[in-house]
Amino acid sequence: MCGKLIYSFSLVLSLSIPAYQTNASHPYLQDPGPDGIVSMEAENFDDNIAAPDGHTWTLVTLPAGASGSGAMQALPNDNIRHRDPYGDNGYLALSPHLDFKVSFVKTGTHYVWIRGHANGWGGDDDCHAGLNYLPTSNGEGEQINFNATTVWGWFNFSKKIAGPATLWVPSTGVHTINLWMCDDGAIIDKIVLTTNPAYRPSGEGPEESARANYLFVDDFENYSATNKIFETWIDGTNPGNGSGSVIGHPNPPYVEQTMVYSGRKSMPYYYDNNRTGKAYYSEAEADTSNLGIGADWTKESVKALTLYFYGGPANDANVTERMYVALEDGAGHIAVVLYDGDASDVQKESWREWNIDLKKFTNVDISDVRKVYIGFGDRNHPTSGGSGLVYFDDIRLYPPRCVPTRAKPAGDLNNDCLVDYADLGIMTDNWLTDGQEADVYGDSCVTFGDFAILADSWLEEVLWPQ
Repeated sequence: MCGKLIYSFSLVLSLSIPAYQTNASHPYLQDPGPDGIVSMEAENFDDNIAAPDGHTWTLVTLPAGASGSGAMQALPNDNIRHRDPYGDNGYLALSPHLDFKVSFVKTGTHYVWIRGHANGWGGDDDCHAGLNYLPTSNGEGEQINFNATTVWGWFNFSKKIAGPATLWVPSTGVHTINLWMCDDGAIIDKIVLTTNPAYRPSGEGPEESARANYLFVDDFENYSATNKIFETWIDGTNPGNGSGSVIGHPNPPYVEQTMVYSGRKSMPYYYDNNRTGKAYYSEAEADTSNLGIGADWTKESVKALTLYFYGGPANDANVTERMYVALEDGAGHIAVVLYDGDASDVQKESWREWNIDLKKFTNVDISDVRKVYIGFGDRNHPTSGGSGLVYFDDIRLYPPRCVPTRAKPAGDLNNDCLVDYADLGIMTDNWLTDGQEADVYGDSCVTFGDFAILADSWLEEVLWPQ
């Protein structure tokens, strides 16, 4: 399996080039067009998880002809194969995997294309694909075969089902694409997903998809029965916390898998501000070194913290259960920001977005954030209160962006935070009529006054936070 000269040379070269992580936490964006393309260079993964036996996906520059800076090869190449999870060792636990976060705008069947190379060796030409760390239900993502090719080629054939390799995307939003080793020695250059069964990549394939402009603080996807969520988000059951919070459901895998904003998991947060023997507030805390985001929250010009929450009608939502987020820096300075929406939002069974300008965390060094807190109540003046269950998902950091509910220029009628021809078209269509959303002058009728305001703010863009 390793006897070919060209293959041995490739292996030696690869050992001098470590695998690396690029654009981590920036999900790829799916093209909303008819083909629903997602195109990813294999070396631009979000996570690279080694196998227990030491096998790992490793950056290589041979064979020549990879479309990006190189390709990823499952090494060492010592005739190891991991097939489906029901036999032949089971790849989920035993194989290394590459993970790619993707923000999907389409659901349903997605066809998986791999640009692969096997150096002409039939034992080095398979990989497995899955979604959100799970195998496909009927094996349709398993044993994607490269046909022992001696050149780079595009492959979509699953030997497991003797048909096209596919993934089922159940919802829009961010999901994680996983690629496991099936045969060590297999080389992957690029991964393309498409909703079009007739689409076939050629050459080096489509350009790599753009990445989202936000960073994840936590998307809650990596927690499991063994990587327990309450070991990262410390709650009131920990003696060092002492509050009334309980993070996670009572039974494994502890995370919520039904009420999710995106992906497959969210964080269940039980608050109780009258719990016996606990302080009269609820708080969960996470060390940023355990979240992957790190302490520097000024990188890539981020300016806002965003999180999503989902409530329920039985939740108590008085002043004694006021929701808040707090940050603590390396010097021990703590700043608390209270939820600025309606307190009853935690009683609503829908996902709500909470945007926080990082400048509100006064006296905290945003370049050295050590802890993140999510709480209910008043940590400085605890008062007996009520209880409830709120789900949290997708805690993110954003650079300034369009948030129409926070800020937008006068004359912006289509809520894209920019005054341009799209807004002019809306006003023209409503000339001398009660245009409602088209009227910017305030008299409920589109007149020259509205056009004057439009002209004054022409091509003005207002992003938030400023």
